[in-house]
Amino acid sequence: NEPRFASYNTTQPNSNDLLGRFPGVDGIKTGHVDESGYNISLTAERDGMRLVAVIMGLDGKNSVDGRMLRISDGTALLTYGFSAFRTLDVHLPSDFSAPVSGCALNTIPVVLDSVGKICVPYSWISDLSLRIKFDGGRKGAVKKGDTLGCCAVCIGSDVIADYGLIAASDVAQGSVFKRLFALKTKELNFSLAFPR
Repeated sequence: NEPRFASYNTTQPNSNDLLGRFPGVDGIKTGHVDESGYNISLTAERDGMRLVAVIMGLDGKNSVDGRMLRISDGTALLTYGFSAFRTLDVHLPSDFSAPVSGCALNTIPVVLDSVGKICVPYSWISDLSLRIKFDGGRKGAVKKGDTLGCCAVCIGSDVIADYGLIAASDVAQGSVFKRLFALKTKELNFSLAFPR
């Protein structure tokens, strides 16, 4: 990702002219093949969002023309990508908990089973939601890491990412009286606004 690099006393210019010109560009490769013209593969990162752009078949009359086409088309494609898309962290609302039965507590804090990021069109953001499902049938003690349900990131009725909901801590079983009269938890489904 250097504009020039030296090796064995030879300085080689980098033919990716967007390095140092377009904020965030850090790679990757340019090329020319008779069958497909001038080509460029670009990577760029801004505000935690990384884009990869591949442009092939640029019909430059010569190498100077080909380089100018790489610059103009690469700039246009990356500008569109950074303006039209956003990378978002997927997380639950703070202090989110799941209902449990026959435990010392009636609810238990839960977390996602993995740290998630999604890249979506900017126009989707206000329509994103979390669809939560807590499993039914659990009764008694819960161990940290037990799966208690699932969480789907949705745009309308379409699921674009899903995660498990796991217990954030151990919860001991309840007293004999509490266990005796405990009802099995019912499957519970609901939606939440996507946390910003």
